[in-house]
Amino acid sequence: MKGEVTSPVGESRTVVVERLRPRMKNPRALKTLSDDGVRLLDVALKAVEKANLSIPPEKFGIIVGLQKLSWAEEELAIARREGADHLQPLWLLKHLPNIPAAQIAIETGAHGICQTIMGKDSAAEAKALAARWLKRDEVEKVLLVLIHESAGGTSASARIVGK
Repeated sequence: MKGEVTSPVGESRTVVVERLRPRMKNPRALKTLSDDGVRLLDVALKAVEKANLSIPPEKFGIIVGLQKLSWAEEELAIARREGADHLQPLWLLKHLPNIPAAQIAIETGAHGICQTIMGKDSAAEAKALAARWLKRDEVEKVLLVLIHESAGGTSASARIVGK
């Protein structure tokens, strides 16, 4: 799609974090993001940088579409084996569905509507919601950020739609 930014399938978290860290206002926030959240933030920042927006922050909305919630089996195994005291303090934040959308809003300076949609049809629902926001003049631009699951792995895409 025109103007769409995508992430490569199967790219490691370490590679994405190293590319992302210098572009962030608060790189420590990466501790609160799952692997999918890191991918989402990376493509979102690329799309915003590419678009060079000049609209009021309150007219810039964000929609994140997740096909499923990613849970860290490793952290749950540690909790079962050694007890919850051995988990990192922020482990649960990584798995809350609204954290990537919130972090994208913080990093991009968006003050408009910010929402996460989950489910198998999240991409279609996100596009329909963006169209409604734009039609009602609630926002001038919407950043659509989506996770795509495939047999080859997970990738993310982002694009800005609007007037």
